Amino acid sequence: MSRNGGYAIMDLKNEAFTSGTAKTVAGVFAITQRDKAVLISGLKVGTTIYPDFYVTFTSATVSTTTTATAEKRLYGATMTIAITNASANNMTVTVKAGT
Repeated sequence: MSRNGGYAIMDLKNEAFTSGTAKTVAGVFAITQRDKAVLISGLKVGTTIYPDFYVTFTSATVSTTTTATAEKRLYGATMTIAITNASANNMTVTVKAGT
């Protein structure tokens, strides 16, 4: 797939995530498959609302499960975002302080 410029927007609308716990968010897996940078907006983990930020997802398939992952450092912590399965749209955000 060729990269045609621009970026995709993933607006999470300040829905609260719990670090390390999967949550279903409609349409997020398809956004990771566009081979573009992704602007993540409205991410809230616990009580922390993060500013908008860009990530680039990479995908890997194990058996029939495809997982798109990205990492970002914000506020002195490493955030890992993993989105699995196009049908389930399960998104897990893990924040590790000081890493």
